[in-house]
Amino acid sequence: MIKNIILIILMATASMVQAQSFEYCGHDHLVNEMKVKYPGLYEKWDKTYQEYASQSSLSRRGFSQDTIFTVQLVFHVIWSNALERVDEQYILSQVDALNEAFGHYHKDTASIRAIFKDRAGDVGIRFKLATIDPNGDTTNGINYVQTTVSEFGRNRGNEKSSSTGGADAWDSDKYVNVWVCDFSVNGQASLLGYATPPVNHLFWTGTSANYPKDQQGLALHFATVGKNNPRGAGITGNPQDGRTAVHEMGHYLGLRHIWGDGGFTNGCNVDDFIFDTPNQRNQTNFNCNKGVNTCTSGNPDEPDMLENYMDYSNEACMGMFTKKQSDVMRISLVNQRPGVIVATVINTPAIEPADWNVYYSNNDELSININGKKLDQYSYELYNFAGQRMAERNNLDKVSQTINAPQFANGLYVLSLYQKGQDKPIHIQKVLLQK
Repeated sequence: MIKNIILIILMATASMVQAQSFEYCGHDHLVNEMKVKYPGLYEKWDKTYQEYASQSSLSRRGFSQDTIFTVQLVFHVIWSNALERVDEQYILSQVDALNEAFGHYHKDTASIRAIFKDRAGDVGIRFKLATIDPNGDTTNGINYVQTTVSEFGRNRGNEKSSSTGGADAWDSDKYVNVWVCDFSVNGQASLLGYATPPVNHLFWTGTSANYPKDQQGLALHFATVGKNNPRGAGITGNPQDGRTAVHEMGHYLGLRHIWGDGGFTNGCNVDDFIFDTPNQRNQTNFNCNKGVNTCTSGNPDEPDMLENYMDYSNEACMGMFTKKQSDVMRISLVNQRPGVIVATVINTPAIEPADWNVYYSNNDELSININGKKLDQYSYELYNFAGQRMAERNNLDKVSQTINAPQFANGLYVLSLYQKGQDKPIHIQKVLLQK
């Protein structure tokens, strides 16, 4: 059930916030700062988020499963002592953990309850360390920076600038920046991580609202990075599987917390606007009791989805993004962070289709020629790379079909051919519109 909510947004500019208690994810006090300093901005972000969530419910037959986007990462490891200098092996295992989670092929998928299993699946996003730095030189995607700052827990945001003891971002239009530092206060971990949501909405571009591009990315407590990192032993949530970064990557790609960021008083009256996540009163506080059902008024009434990466269950319990969450992340990536995509792969089904030729006619129409018989047995669909269906035609009636290309914006599109009675496309082709 979709309800009015109070949206909690992750922002990167909480440099003056005093960390007084442990936080899994730096959400609440950051959005409060934004609401005070930039009135009206939150409502605009909320509106766009709802639009994306609504778009995720559009029919996108076969599209999300057939297209894989790869994005590039750079890890800025900021250290003042040897303990904080996270070894390369843990960085590499962190990338593996992201790919396993977003590819939905890790071992814990088997523990997802039957009621939720068919909602989980491959997000269609992969991650790799950058191989070329902003100067055009080769890199392994790990930037070690020694600092004299022992802790960033009281001044989060300082880790993102060399002038305050941190590391400057690489171009956030091209790289996903991941800052790794010590988010402790007086020797105690105060925060596991936080991330910035996409900024380049139509109403929110570049450096507007004092949230500049050079602060875009993820920030992680050093002890959470990678699999079986011994530094994470004893920390709340037992971050041993690299899933703090998975949670924060969800925020970076536009997701909010699964419980809608309400509270125990009114939590069942708010929602995350994702249609296939059940209503939930509050975060699970690192519990993994799968018998919990904090909101019983849903239709249907379902237990809390503790397996979801956007909850606060412990890492061993996490295991899934839903298909609608995946759609929101893909829409956010393609619409708002396209520059970080370094590879796009469309898996064409092995079924042999009728011969297809796609070309532009003199009047800028997109022409589709099908050299086959029984045209009425075929249909086509044209999607943009956000997964929105832009054009379709059933029961083709002639060899040459035309689509009025000038009505669409320049960019990459996906053209799918279907045969009657089959749900999956028998042919997929990328189409670049450049008028």
